[in-house]
Amino acid sequence: MIKYVFIRLLTIIPVLFGVMVFTFVIFQFLPGDPAADMLGPLATPEKIAEVRAELGLDDPLWVQFGSFLTNAMRGDLGTSFRGQRPVLQEILSRFPETLKLTFSGMTIAVFGGVGAGIIATVSKNKWLERFMLVFTLGGLSIPSFWLAIISILIFSVGLNWFSATGGDGWKDLILPSFVIAAGPAAVLARTTRTSLLQVTRAEYVRTARAKGASERRVLLKHILSNAMIPIVTVIGLQIADLMTGAVFIESVFARSGVGRLAITAVFSRDYPMIRGIVIFGAFVYIFVNLFIDLLYGVLDPRIRYE
Repeated sequence: MIKYVFIRLLTIIPVLFGVMVFTFVIFQFLPGDPAADMLGPLATPEKIAEVRAELGLDDPLWVQFGSFLTNAMRGDLGTSFRGQRPVLQEILSRFPETLKLTFSGMTIAVFGGVGAGIIATVSKNKWLERFMLVFTLGGLSIPSFWLAIISILIFSVGLNWFSATGGDGWKDLILPSFVIAAGPAAVLARTTRTSLLQVTRAEYVRTARAKGASERRVLLKHILSNAMIPIVTVIGLQIADLMTGAVFIESVFARSGVGRLAITAVFSRDYPMIRGIVIFGAFVYIFVNLFIDLLYGVLDPRIRYE
């Protein structure tokens, strides 16, 4: 286990290096001048040249990348053009808000999606199965930003149950949590149903039933426990996606998370902030997937890490 974790941690280095190279190169092809964008339209050419020299934008590309890589290894992702604050400090100050939204949304998605998948599998009622298929199709097809706007119009403007935007209380978290949970819940419902149906046909399940085990025991001990690997895999991927991609939901509901910070950085052409968010998102994604891989051994003792 320790050897496996050590090797996985070592693989993070080339992955993050590749992300840094990609983000550095892609920003070299973007139109515009970062120094001019930073100073605004009234800046003189002399002032722009001075700022370019201060930022090292006149240096050769390999010198710029070397400086960027050295600073990133020390935890310095640069300084925001817009707020003149360290990028990493700004991201970490917004990350708890994104983490709170992700946790609440995934809690709803796990209980709703896995529960719907189980009900659709064990129920003999064809109506429930059709309802689950319609539910998953809607969750996968409806864009999250459209669902967020409709939810605000219905539950905030029409019924006045929740505040439309902003707010830090638990009540202000309910509406965006349900909106952000719709897609992951649909994916989990389909994954759960497919995984359970595959395990249900296994020999050991038929043997357990032949020995007289109750349906509840068969479901919990033999079917659900052995079907958890693909379900947990999807949960891990959805968590990573939500933590790094809750851009539209945070923007529509005006929540001060990393997603809204990314939108603001894009519109203000804050290149250091955009680059820092991409690298931070890759870092989070890698560690969430590492945690899920280690969780496999807990769920299935047959899995051994070499």
